[in-house]
Amino acid sequence: MAKALKTVGLVVAGAALIATGVGAAIAIGTAGVGLAGAATMVTGFLGVSASTLFLASTALIAAGSLLEKSPQVPASQTDRLTASIDPRAYRKSVMGSTAMPVDIRYEEWFGTDQERCAWIVALASHRITSVDAIWFNDELAWTATGGTQGKYAGYFWVRQIVTEGAPGTIVSVSPAGTWNSAHRLTGCAYAHLEFKVTGNSKKAESPFSSGLPSRVTIVGKGSPLYDPRRDSTVPGGSGPMRADDQSTWRYVTDDGAEIGENLPLQILRELLGWRMQNPVTGQWKLAVGSGLPVRKIDLPSFLVAANLADEAVARSAGGTEPRFRGAGVLSEGDNPRTRLDMMCAGCCARLTDDGGKIGIAIAHNDLASAATDDGLNDDDVVGAFTWDPYPAPDQVPNTVRGKYVDPSDASLYQLIDYPTPAIASVDGIDRPLPFDLGFVESPSQAYRCASQTLQRKQFGGLFSAPFDMTAWKYRVGDVVPFTFAPLSFVRKLFRVVEIDPRSNPCQVVLREESALIYQWDSGDVATVQAAPPTVYDNRNNPLIRAIGDIDDAIELVASDGVLSRGEKPQVIIAYQALLAERMALDARYVALGSPSDITPARGVAATKVAALTAYLATLDPAWDDTEHHSGIDPAAYRTAWVDANGAIADYRAAITGRPGRDGLDGTNGLPGPPGADGVSPYFHVAYSNAADGSVDFTIGGAGSRTYIGVLVDNVVADSTIPGDYTWSLIKGADGANGTPGANGYVHFAYSNAADGSADFHLSDPVGRGYIGVYSDNILADSTNPADYSWSLIRGSDGLDGTDGLPGPPGADGVSQYFHVAYANAADGSVDFTIGAPGGRTHIGVLVDNVVADSTTPGDYTWSLIKGADGANGIPGADGFVHFAYSNAVDGSVGFHLSDPTGRTYIGVYSDNTLADSTNPADYSWSLIKGADAIVAALTTSVVSVSADSAGVTKAGALPRLVGLSVTQGPATVTGSASVTLTPSSDAITASYASGAITISVADTEGFVDVLVSVGGADLAPLRIQIVRPRDATPPATSSALSTDYDAFVTGSSYGSSPDTPVLTVAASASGEIRALLFGEYYVEATSGPRSFRPAAKAAFRSAGSGGAWSDLGTEALGPTATGLFSSPGYGSISLDRTATGLTAGAAYEVGFLLRKYAGTSTGETIAGTITVRQP
Repeated sequence: MAKALKTVGLVVAGAALIATGVGAAIAIGTAGVGLAGAATMVTGFLGVSASTLFLASTALIAAGSLLEKSPQVPASQTDRLTASIDPRAYRKSVMGSTAMPVDIRYEEWFGTDQERCAWIVALASHRITSVDAIWFNDELAWTATGGTQGKYAGYFWVRQIVTEGAPGTIVSVSPAGTWNSAHRLTGCAYAHLEFKVTGNSKKAESPFSSGLPSRVTIVGKGSPLYDPRRDSTVPGGSGPMRADDQSTWRYVTDDGAEIGENLPLQILRELLGWRMQNPVTGQWKLAVGSGLPVRKIDLPSFLVAANLADEAVARSAGGTEPRFRGAGVLSEGDNPRTRLDMMCAGCCARLTDDGGKIGIAIAHNDLASAATDDGLNDDDVVGAFTWDPYPAPDQVPNTVRGKYVDPSDASLYQLIDYPTPAIASVDGIDRPLPFDLGFVESPSQAYRCASQTLQRKQFGGLFSAPFDMTAWKYRVGDVVPFTFAPLSFVRKLFRVVEIDPRSNPCQVVLREESALIYQWDSGDVATVQAAPPTVYDNRNNPLIRAIGDIDDAIELVASDGVLSRGEKPQVIIAYQALLAERMALDARYVALGSPSDITPARGVAATKVAALTAYLATLDPAWDDTEHHSGIDPAAYRTAWVDANGAIADYRAAITGRPGRDGLDGTNGLPGPPGADGVSPYFHVAYSNAADGSVDFTIGGAGSRTYIGVLVDNVVADSTIPGDYTWSLIKGADGANGTPGANGYVHFAYSNAADGSADFHLSDPVGRGYIGVYSDNILADSTNPADYSWSLIRGSDGLDGTDGLPGPPGADGVSQYFHVAYANAADGSVDFTIGAPGGRTHIGVLVDNVVADSTTPGDYTWSLIKGADGANGIPGADGFVHFAYSNAVDGSVGFHLSDPTGRTYIGVYSDNTLADSTNPADYSWSLIKGADAIVAALTTSVVSVSADSAGVTKAGALPRLVGLSVTQGPATVTGSASVTLTPSSDAITASYASGAITISVADTEGFVDVLVSVGGADLAPLRIQIVRPRDATPPATSSALSTDYDAFVTGSSYGSSPDTPVLTVAASASGEIRALLFGEYYVEATSGPRSFRPAAKAAFRSAGSGGAWSDLGTEALGPTATGLFSSPGYGSISLDRTATGLTAGAAYEVGFLLRKYAGTSTGETIAGTITVRQP
């Protein structure tokens, strides 16, 4: 059975697997402390131990895949539910529909008795989509559609909601307040809230009388997102979105799809970040997020992930839900990795790095992709490998425990427990994995993520090795079918968890895969299962399969008379393996008591290995100099290697299978449960030119040194102390050239007898207990058993080993069902029913595997649930409650026993008499209907008076009218009201008549206080704020100008000239001018709903021409804002247009025109900022 060994590397793999003389012990994972461990540790590449390679290549993966820390939920996720005054709070991002931060940036008390308080609440440091509701503690206080709710009406107002701050969007919060229109919170979303802590009448009490609320929940929709699926510049995408243009990002896309809660897209938004623009300079600045350049992000991977997240999955509770949705708050005060880990955990995702681009991979069942892949195999492994199939038990959890965010009205975005997935523990000890999901608001999604994570933990097998260039085609996250005979792998599925494509050979770490991990791709009903055990067939050991191939390997290297640079690494590995096996055999020899019949074979092995060492030392350049080729004498090279390998083979044959002192070796059992963590031994090699290592000591390459030192300890680093090593001569003086010998051949046979006489066979070891070996110079195998030296290769059975790991999952279990029945007999025979108990005295219970309830009484176990009646008690006197109604506090006016209509008081008393008393004095009286409250309201609280650049009021800007209405219940009592106006300055003149306040003079900014009295009682004070936006006077050659504006818009058609200040700029060198407008509008109503939707366009003309205005692009539309009684509506409009084909450097006047596009309002004020600049 002479065979040729094709690559020396296979011998190294064999040495890494087998410790000669100890049976077929496999070094799986961390090697045992014994000969097997020694054999494993000496297997290395260029002097680096296999264990060192394993630690270097898989330490990060072991930490990141098997022992990764659970995702943390930062404090910002819980702190958002509590109002806090902190002007220095970190910037926040809001993703999805959720509870927003309540960061109070400004608080001010004002009013006659300091009875009012205003809050400026920062909601996010970016544009948001909407604010939908506000809760105080567990009570709904305000909604966007219904305004202030319940008991908070008349005591709480949402004065403003700004989805993105800009100049002109804030007014003063109080008459003398320091927070005014100069405080813009540019780019931030915020709310202006107002509270009243005193009652609106002497008998009324404010819900805030005991203090303002601390638990405030503001619910809304957060940041717009970028979707590469809607970007035509991304492969596979189509649409107008662009990663570098925030104005194209959406929460709800233009085609009506809601993407705001797509968790992979939220992760992409966190990586891209959000930038704010300086309204004056136009400069952009990163506000929140990582701010990665688009070129550093693998956008196609997010496209795939977004589609996976949108796919519908079944819910066990009924219906479907998108696979992965997310919502939450991110604080810039938290570690970016913490934020990303929390988000990735919510969609079973990991971030990838492919060629310097950050991408995303969502764990899903893509194993079918391996069907058409040739994968990797034995020939692709070019060095020592490590296979660690079973992490230590304390590293494998059997249950997951954690919390998710419950958005229901009962919890209001607090963290609560989700259903706990679990699996039986191997040793009966529960090992929970903490796994909080701070960005998940669905219990079924949380359960799916937790279950998949726990199932993934059950498959912890890691394989690491250097591979040839075939492995370069794979990326992190790819599925790889792997065929590897030494471990009996036949297209076993792995996933690449680490790869270094820049290394040669390519260092790869693989983690085992299974379809079980992805049972939750389509629903939440699957259960976690144990991983099947890994079984090893020792007949696949490379030494046993390929030991006869050594001649071909030697011939392959020696055939051309050159030991090339490419061949030298294999030769170095083979030589170190040869030394390692000899040392292992020597250790076994000593352990057996140095038997005399093995001593000759041991001596020959030592002599032949020394001869090989001496020959290799004669080569120049040195045989281990991997930078240069070395010439060899093919005959001498072959002889040295064949003799050394043959001698080692004889030594192995002499020692293999001998009984040890402690009993015969038994057959290998299945792996038992993983033991406690051991200590890895490490094998170290050094070289020197002295017998004690003192001359030319090195732990690098041997070079021409004549002594080798070896050291085995538990320290990874090589010792630099010569005295720690045991030294041996590896290069003696040159001997005379010997006579070339004939080719040698090693032959093997198998039998069931110690002399080969039973079941003799040349090639089949199956079922045979002895191996025969002999060597000669003849190629053909002898069929004479007597020519062979026979050794036992299968000892008698050893003692039973400890229990192995759990086997594969059993057949599916059967669900149990609980049934209840009722009867009037202890055996169920009387009045049996499976319906309502209906007064029956006995209950029967049954547990079986059938859904339907049994109708056989004998199937149930019966118990008494209703005893006999007790003795009657002494009857008590009947009691009666009596009611009456009146229009007086003592019942004397309009007294009636049954009719409350029109009456304002109720009387109550109780006695033992059936008849109602007609005496009002017998009753206790209470008011049940008070007088209607009197409420005053203005049609607007802000008046804008335009002025030119010199501060002179523009023609037509005055007078301005503000309507006043006073109501009591459904009745209007404006005519009976007394109105007092108090301007803040003599430069402001205001008057009142017939429900209208006229501002006739306003030469400065300020306010007018409005005090309304009805019947001598003062109502809550009102205020009209007066602002004066002023035109800028830029030079004709400016390249960028910006100014504030406000305009009262009434008509449905555009006028003939701009409604905003006119700005003059010079066209760019390419003949272009860019015009930008942002404006906000508020719609207030005193009775029914009032709506307003504006349109805007830009216009331009040559400076100083006085000619007609030309449209600069198309018009833009703002959303409809609807105002309700006591709750104003809000909207904003933006426009960005560019004119081209202009004369470079020429001056142009640019202005903006506004009109009412739709709505029931007769006119509203739009205020904001305009900018005109070169692109």
